[in-house]
Amino acid sequence: MKALRYLTILLLALVASCAKPDSEGYLHEECKIRTAYIKANTAGSPDMIYGVIDESAEPATITFKIIKPKWDLYDLEHMRLRVNVTYDVMVEPSLAEKTIDLSDYDTPFALTVRNTVTGASKLYHVMAYKSVDTE
Repeated sequence: MKALRYLTILLLALVASCAKPDSEGYLHEECKIRTAYIKANTAGSPDMIYGVIDESAEPATITFKIIKPKWDLYDLEHMRLRVNVTYDVMVEPSLAEKTIDLSDYDTPFALTVRNTVTGASKLYHVMAYKSVDTE
């Protein structure tokens, strides 16, 4: 019984020593969009298209290619854009519950991601186009 009590106290001490609440958290310096997709405008349609992100361009670009069989599902003037970003990053302007206009390929939609810890930011231009390709 004494050995069990000793073992319990030893395990509790070990667990308590692993937790370091006063330690500084990991600093996330990365500031970018990992993935981006547009959703179909038709109610109830689960269809979505993932964009091609080009980080080498300045500003970075996100391009969506809408193939001919899906033209009816996507209205370029009222697109629902969703992005997945790195940790500690916010997107400006907010994309929550609003549609954006991607119909003018010559004037891309500007999207800025900002790191809330370091203040670093990165600009993205978002464009979509309809292609006659079927795949």
